[in-house]
Amino acid sequence: MWAFYGCTRMTSLTILGSVTSIGVKSFHGCSALTTLTLPKHMAGIGDYAFIECKSLAAVDLPDSETNLGIGIFVWCTSLTSVVIPDGWTRTPTGLFYCCTGIKSATLPNSLTKIGNQLFGNCPALTSIDIPNSVTTIGHHAFSDCTSLTSITLPENVTAIDTMAFFGCTSLKEFISLNATPPAVADSIFGEETLTSGTLYVPAAAVDAYASADRWKEFLNIKPLDPTGITAAAAETHRKTAKAYTLQGTAATRGRKGIVVRDGKKMIKE
Repeated sequence: MWAFYGCTRMTSLTILGSVTSIGVKSFHGCSALTTLTLPKHMAGIGDYAFIECKSLAAVDLPDSETNLGIGIFVWCTSLTSVVIPDGWTRTPTGLFYCCTGIKSATLPNSLTKIGNQLFGNCPALTSIDIPNSVTTIGHHAFSDCTSLTSITLPENVTAIDTMAFFGCTSLKEFISLNATPPAVADSIFGEETLTSGTLYVPAAAVDAYASADRWKEFLNIKPLDPTGITAAAAETHRKTAKAYTLQGTAATRGRKGIVVRDGKKMIKE
């Protein structure tokens, strides 16, 4: 606990495999630390272990999320890209909260719960692909991500907690592929999204969303089909063409939802 607190001259750190755990705030404020290598297998990392390591530019996370504490990388503002390892089923609270430099993030297909405050106040984050495996999104998970313009919720998402997308002032396109409106808590979206954005849902579910708590606050709710999006199943001759997300990044293999192929939007099932 607090083992290297405020060591401002430490620039790199390799933690050997013989180390099984890291205590609470062990490297708090190591402001010159730029590189960090963690063992793939760890018994646990304590709360805020690397908080305010403001020069940390990259980190490889352990293979398992078991016994990971709260806010491990809070205010690590030099991180620009992060990858959650395959095999994780949830993310611990506030893992990358206030990491204001993160522009891209990769979530694994094993993930079922996006934890509270995962990317809260990450204003540089421009896009995120939510895996089909996700069923729950925690509170403030993407709050104040002011560069996000579009979000697609996979059909398996059934619950979204308080203020998950609140303060995403550029979020103008929100797509939900679930025919049943997910259960949502208070203030999921900010006023900018509700009044200026558009909620796209399956054509048969428009009325359900228009009458569902919180969802009905959207001024614009539209079916997916009339937007010019066609079912991928009807475009079999295009299956060999490369698919892209709405943000222009290559769509991962097996990704469902709206993609762009040959210049046209379609639903990939």
